[in-house]
Amino acid sequence: MRKVFKNFSEIEDEVRAKVPKTIYKYRGWKTNFHKDILLNNTIWFAHPKSLNDPNDIRAPYQFDYEELNNPLFAVTLRQYAKINFKDAPLDSKELDELCENQLEIIKKDPK
Repeated sequence: MRKVFKNFSEIEDEVRAKVPKTIYKYRGWKTNFHKDILLNNTIWFAHPKSLNDPNDIRAPYQFDYEELNNPLFAVTLRQYAKINFKDAPLDSKELDELCENQLEIIKKDPK
C-alpha cells in the first residue's frame, strides 16, 4: 500500500520510527578496502555516476511546464544567457531576440 505524506516532518517521523539505529555492510577480506580503513585511515566511495540506480544520486524531478508561461522564466533565461554567453551583448535587442527564440524552442519541446 502506498502512503502519501502531507509534509516532510511526517516522512522524518516515519523514517525514525522504522529504520534500525545501526546498519551493517559485510564485505570479504579479499580486497584491501577494510585494511585501508583500519591501517591507513582511508576510505573509498564510488563516484555517484557509477552507481547502478539513478535515484541514488538524485530524486526524480517533476517539472511544472506551466512555469514556462511565467514572465519570471524569461527573466531567468536572460540572466542565464548573460552569465553563460560572455560574448553576447549584455543589453541589446539581439540578446532579447535570442532569448525569445530560445524560449519558443523550449515551449515547443519542454522535455
